[in-house]
Amino acid sequence: MRRFKDLDGIIASGKLGDAANAYIGRARRVGVPVSIAPLPKPKGTRPGTPVNPRVGSSIDRLVRALAGPPAAIRTPSG
Repeated sequence: MRRFKDLDGIIASGKLGDAANAYIGRARRVGVPVSIAPLPKPKGTRPGTPVNPRVGSSIDRLVRALAGPPAAIRTPSG
């Protein structure tokens, strides 16, 4: 879609066969494509910020969990 801008551009490009062009024609009658569709925020979504900021983000917690306990982290001795 980015290269040809819209369905008319795809059809005019000649890159599709007759069957694909016919499919696009039928699909247009079913639903009109849009670039942005406004959607309501569904119930039960998670907040964008942590409830307790001292705990950190989910990524921070994941990285800490994957690193293991602090005693398991070793630094190279000189």
